[in-house]
Amino acid sequence: MAADDETPPLRLKIKRRPGADAPPSWQELEVPFDEHKSLLDALRTVADLAVAEPCADQKCGQCAMLLNGEPLLACRTKHGDLEEPIEARALT
Repeated sequence: MAADDETPPLRLKIKRRPGADAPPSWQELEVPFDEHKSLLDALRTVADLAVAEPCADQKCGQCAMLLNGEPLLACRTKHGDLEEPIEARALT
């Protein structure tokens, strides 16, 4: 089911570092929910990610991150796979 006026948005919490010397902080965002899209698709709409465009083959590992504390590939994880808000942060 794609997002519509009655579907609540997908809630994300992204841990980001605004600059090399800045401390990381959490940013809370909402994106339209679409059970057929990956979290990588959602994250690309709201964040500048250092993930190559061809990623989504579910094997390169470029989009590996901690999603709700679990190491997962964002291109393989669908919007409805995890409890919200989904916390996304770098592996390191």
